[in-house]
Amino acid sequence: RRPLSLAAGRGETATVKSLLRLGADAAAADADGRTALHFAAIDGAAEVAAALIKAGASGDVEDAAGATPKSVAAELENADVVAAIAGAPVKPDAGPAIADAAEAQWRWVAVGADGTLVETTERKVAVFRSRAAAAKWAAGTLEDSFSVHELREETRADFEQKIQSRRVDGGAEEAAAQEAAEDPVMAEFRRQAATKRVTGADRDEKRALEDLKAAEAKLEALGTKTDEFNAVAEMRELALVSLFARTHALERSVAEAKALLRNSPHGPRLVESLARLRAQRHPAAKAGADPQRAALAAAELVDGGA
Repeated sequence: RRPLSLAAGRGETATVKSLLRLGADAAAADADGRTALHFAAIDGAAEVAAALIKAGASGDVEDAAGATPKSVAAELENADVVAAIAGAPVKPDAGPAIADAAEAQWRWVAVGADGTLVETTERKVAVFRSRAAAAKWAAGTLEDSFSVHELREETRADFEQKIQSRRVDGGAEEAAAQEAAEDPVMAEFRRQAATKRVTGADRDEKRALEDLKAAEAKLEALGTKTDEFNAVAEMRELALVSLFARTHALERSVAEAKALLRNSPHGPRLVESLARLRAQRHPAAKAGADPQRAALAAAELVDGGA
């Protein structure tokens, strides 16, 4: 995944805006056809979605499965994201939308530290009707660490057909009360964090964000060096302009002096004397000198030589 998609999937509004300012393509898609706006729709990040739309992202782009950011947001009931994709003003993101409790019944499973589904003593996968119930049962049953996951709607039917499972109450009533009293936004954040720890996505995201910060630092250093280079180039250009002006003034003074000397009886000798004055760096022959003064100096040199 691209850094922009990673940041969008985490709801990192400031990072997303920084990447967009640095030239990140808001419409770029990964190998599965998902854009950063797809991940913002999944995360429920309305403010991120609004920033991506403003930068040129489209809510109608289909991924490999035919899903668009607009359809994903609608399916997950992320009304704020749907509104943001439509161009409506949004408030700061409050967090992902939480699925209806009725739809969460018997959709939760526990995953052990080895990455396998936790089973009952009957060697059947334990299925729970709430996250809290799964966590309560697993905590009292397992010695090692575990995480709780929700079966996706599109895979639930296949799971029930191919996997032998057993519905476990797990103290459901007590767990349901605990879950109802818990902040749903923080509960969802913890669920996502646990999923990322199991899949290793948290490490990948951390590395990607570290790479992003390193790239931003390099870009800033490069910008400083560019400014320094431009300043030196400007100074050199000014020096060349000054040198050209002085050279031009000298050539003009010599040309005017030669014109005056040619009109005198000793013109050729005076021109030759003027050349000698220039070779000797005589003050009368320097850049911007009075042509008449240069002519007189040349005449004095001729008289002195005579």
